[in-house]
Amino acid sequence: MEPVDIVNFFQKNRPVSLSEDCLPSFPVDALPAALRDYVIACAESLQVPEDMTAVCGLAICSLAIQRKFKIMGKTGWEEPTNIYTALIAAPGERKSAVTSTMAAPIFTYEAEVNEQLQSLVDEYQIKHNILCKQVKGLEDSAAKATAKPGALDRALAKQKELAELEEREPKLIRLWTDDATPEAITSLMAEHDGKIGVISAEGGLFDTLAGRYTNGVNIDVVLKAHAGDPVRVDRKGRPSEYIKNPAMTIFLAIQPQVLDGIMQNEAFRGRGLTARFLYAMPVSKVGARAFDTAPIPPAIVDAYESMVKRLLNIPQQAEERVIALSLDATEVLRAFYQELEPRLADDLEAIGDWAGKLMGAILRVAGVLHVIQHLDTAAYKSITPETLQDAIKIGKYFLEHSKAAYKLMGADKTKADAQFIIKKLAKRTTMTVNRRDLYRMCRPRFDNPDAMAAALALLEEYFYLAEVTTEYSGMGKPPAPKYFVNPALYGQNGQNGQ
Repeated sequence: MEPVDIVNFFQKNRPVSLSEDCLPSFPVDALPAALRDYVIACAESLQVPEDMTAVCGLAICSLAIQRKFKIMGKTGWEEPTNIYTALIAAPGERKSAVTSTMAAPIFTYEAEVNEQLQSLVDEYQIKHNILCKQVKGLEDSAAKATAKPGALDRALAKQKELAELEEREPKLIRLWTDDATPEAITSLMAEHDGKIGVISAEGGLFDTLAGRYTNGVNIDVVLKAHAGDPVRVDRKGRPSEYIKNPAMTIFLAIQPQVLDGIMQNEAFRGRGLTARFLYAMPVSKVGARAFDTAPIPPAIVDAYESMVKRLLNIPQQAEERVIALSLDATEVLRAFYQELEPRLADDLEAIGDWAGKLMGAILRVAGVLHVIQHLDTAAYKSITPETLQDAIKIGKYFLEHSKAAYKLMGADKTKADAQFIIKKLAKRTTMTVNRRDLYRMCRPRFDNPDAMAAALALLEEYFYLAEVTTEYSGMGKPPAPKYFVNPALYGQNGQNGQ
């Protein structure tokens, strides 16, 4: 297009909105006070969306109570309280700061308990070493032709003493890992009451599950630990590992590129891994963050840390204690089911694998909220309709964000890429831009300038850009494609591209 034509063209063609409806913010009012206050204060202090601190905080509380309770939706339907969450945010969004701040009580608790246990572990190791040597000595004596009467009995008695000591072996606790192979995760759960948490501000777990260290996808243990299905692993040269009722809680803060890889992994989608995660895609605050912020008030820190510690101190029994819904809460759940079920064959059909698990996710979240509210007495009280309504609010939040996450696949990825380009352009006031400069502005989202082609074509179709007519003599390297930028983008402060 010639420059002389561009003014008339853009006057006649205003940009068509690329946006879907704005994604909702996390309903922090649905959280119990100790968690809610910390979520809000932490988000303000770090200058991040409350979604980030809320999703992480919910996962931390879930980790603290996993394998302690089950929530009964109705006869024959029970859900555990562990959840899988994935927070999607670009580089520079302070994912690591959010993770370390919200998970601090978990890290501190593990370190403090292990410090107290270390002397017992050291004492056990000394006794164990001594008994092993004594057993070996008695066995050698009993094996000699000149063995004294009763030598075998003494060896057997000492072996029994060793076995009894091993049954009482004190172990350091392990609450979490950040990136481990499926085999390591299985071993960690087997050694630590059948449960483990995964807390990470990176997406390395998905690379590992996809086969970073092996020749193929290995997600069995992650699938089974979500539902609590038994896990048995037999490895050559090692004892078998069996976990009757495994549980894992996952919180990952990942970049959009990682999400794209997850969603396009056929094994992850086909076997239901993607459907087990609750996704959050907060609106960025980058560019509008304050420098001077107040620290989190000590009283709010104390209340949050005390609450998480009390959750961790709730004893784990051989079988999870079952928490039922009140009659009124059951009616609330029934009403939501009747609202959701027809949609699974209608507007939610494209994410049917995920939406089909939403009822279960809501029940799990309701359990977490209930235990936060009642702590040590949670097992003796029914879940109220108010708590279930709060869980449904949170479930609806995750529904909208998960719909957006699933839309990053295929054609919808092109629209997401176009929105990203517009967001970058909206921070400038240039009326022309070439593709090479656009690529520099938008790295590392695109691997090379050609990777932007589909998104740029969409932006032309939607009247955000118009390609400049350029002449090429045929000599040397062709000039990079150049575009006029619709002035309406700046007049609207870039809102069309958000």
